[in-house]
Amino acid sequence: MNSFLIWFGILPVVGFLALGGRGQQRRALWGALAFGALELGYSLAVAGIDYLTVSSFIIMAVFIAMSLRTHDDFFFKIHGAMANLATAAIMLFAWVVLHKAMLLDAAEKYVGLDKLAAMNPEMDKDQLSDFLRVLSLHVPVWMVLHAFLTVHAARYWSRWAWALVYLPGLFVALILAAISAQVAIR
Repeated sequence: MNSFLIWFGILPVVGFLALGGRGQQRRALWGALAFGALELGYSLAVAGIDYLTVSSFIIMAVFIAMSLRTHDDFFFKIHGAMANLATAAIMLFAWVVLHKAMLLDAAEKYVGLDKLAAMNPEMDKDQLSDFLRVLSLHVPVWMVLHAFLTVHAARYWSRWAWALVYLPGLFVALILAAISAQVAIR
């Protein structure tokens, strides 16, 4: 799994903010697309093809095209929220219908629970497994909340306020998911 996924999407937002002054919306959107392509190229060169990275770029490109067509940056601003909603829906579907904890499955497949447990000596393998199982339910809930807040910020708040909700807000949501999962298993 590509650890670059954690940071994927930051560079287009930074480019969008840096290039988007007054009356420079088209330039900012094209810049975001170019920076997104650079991120995609780097990610593919370093880690190979990862369907999450490619699908995130495609979603971003489609939403940029919608923004360029409508002359409204709202669509670009919500691309991450839509990707998060899709991810949350997949995770919730896996939890409810398939009875699968996606984060636990990913940890077992890509890293190995023994290795993860060795990295955190405070938790044994069973505790880690329980935590990842519960986290697989909490993460999508917090992602949905973050997505709704991001869409609201995209529509009603300034560019910079939206960026603060979108980028650091996602990390805050993931930290809150981990805290709520930790509380739930105690």
